[in-house]
Amino acid sequence: MGYDMSLVETPPELVAAKEAYSNWWKSYDKGNRDFDTLPSDPTYFRLNIFGMGTYRIFMSQFHMLAENYEMPKFKNNKQWEKVIDSPLAGEEPGIPVDKLCSNDGWLVRPEECASAIKQYERFSRDIVKIHVGEDNLEYWDKWIAFIRLAANHGGFRVY
Repeated sequence: MGYDMSLVETPPELVAAKEAYSNWWKSYDKGNRDFDTLPSDPTYFRLNIFGMGTYRIFMSQFHMLAENYEMPKFKNNKQWEKVIDSPLAGEEPGIPVDKLCSNDGWLVRPEECASAIKQYERFSRDIVKIHVGEDNLEYWDKWIAFIRLAANHGGFRVY
C-alpha cells in the first residue's frame, strides 16, 4: 500500500512533463525497465506506507499538520464524499493529519498547503537537515516543492 498524490490542476507549463511520465509507464508495461530514463512529474508524488508515516512525523515536527480537531461523523457514502473534500481543521494551520493517513481520495486544499508551507518556512535549513537527515533531504525537498506547487493549483488528492 502506498500514497499516490496528484495536483488537482495541472499548470500548463507542466502538461508535457506529466505526459512524458505517463508515456514512460506505458513503455514499462511493454517491457521497458530502464529506470534511469524515467522522467520526473512535478504534478505527482508518491510515498509508500512507511514513507508517509515518516513524513507525517517530520511534518509534525515542523508544525505543518493540523492535529487538534474533531473528525466529522458520517453515516453513508454521500456524507463521506462531503467529508473528504472538507477543510476539517477550521482555523488551525496546516494539513489535517487524517488526510495523510489513508488513500481514500482526500482533497488537501490549497489553503491547507499554503499554511503548511508557511509553518515550515519558519525553520532554518540547518534545523530541517537535523530533523530530516542528509539521506532523506533530496526527496523531502521534492515533497515540499510538491506541496508548494499544490498551494497554487487547486491542492492535491491523496489516493
